[in-house]
Amino acid sequence: GRLIRIRGAKVPIIKKEGGLGVSFDISCSSWCGVWNSALMRAYVRQRRLVQPLAMAVIGWTKIVRINDSPSGLLNSYTVLLMLLHYLIQTKEVEL
Repeated sequence: GRLIRIRGAKVPIIKKEGGLGVSFDISCSSWCGVWNSALMRAYVRQRRLVQPLAMAVIGWTKIVRINDSPSGLLNSYTVLLMLLHYLIQTKEVEL
């Protein structure tokens, strides 16, 4: 896949385009991204349902065009946090 520099982002971002239409952003500006990734990884390891559900929900938010943080809308991490909140409230995952 290709690496693309995202100009105009609030923090330095590189987008990695992978196969099957999957892409992700890489940021090296702070430790927050590392901690956020560790949090998500912990929930995915706890319950295998989390990863495919998260990918489906993020895909849906992109289709309906509410996942566009440069335009003031949601970003993928915010969507994931809302999903985790729901899963914690319904006891699908534990804190």
